[in-house]
Amino acid sequence: MTNKPTNCLLGGALGDSLGYPVEFSSYREIQQNNPSGITFINFSEPVLISDDTQMSLFTASALLISDNYLTNLWDCYQDWLETQWKTDKQSMTHKPVSKLVDFQELFNSREPGRTCLMTLAQQKPGNLQHPINNSKGCGGIMRVAPIGFIDEDENIIAQLGAESSALTHG
Repeated sequence: MTNKPTNCLLGGALGDSLGYPVEFSSYREIQQNNPSGITFINFSEPVLISDDTQMSLFTASALLISDNYLTNLWDCYQDWLETQWKTDKQSMTHKPVSKLVDFQELFNSREPGRTCLMTLAQQKPGNLQHPINNSKGCGGIMRVAPIGFIDEDENIIAQLGAESSALTHG
């Protein structure tokens, strides 16, 4: 594969699928259940991903819609929020903008962060000038990798990374 954005998302998703089953386990529990370490993904059954990969996918989806990046990000994150609470596209309470809602597999709550859930549910985005909360969580950084692949100046990319995180995290 030579498509860097695809490789980035796939690598992140595979790493996430290794870590997701033990994300909330103690070191002792991980050692007891995986004495040789976490070294294998069983591809003969569905691979589970966390909300981190889900939100990265919705970030990528937003960037493909148009150059109105921040609006698209917020709208796609609203779509993601519905995948955490609803069972399918037909049960969504708003008209989705992301084509990802066509994938039933994404309608599955994967231990989403409280800050993302609460901020998105309030339907009021934060920004760098007016933080929406004082969260110090990682929910902003875990989803921004796709922003590095947009065809913009690196300063714009850095600014958008910060602004996209500020939508939900102070």
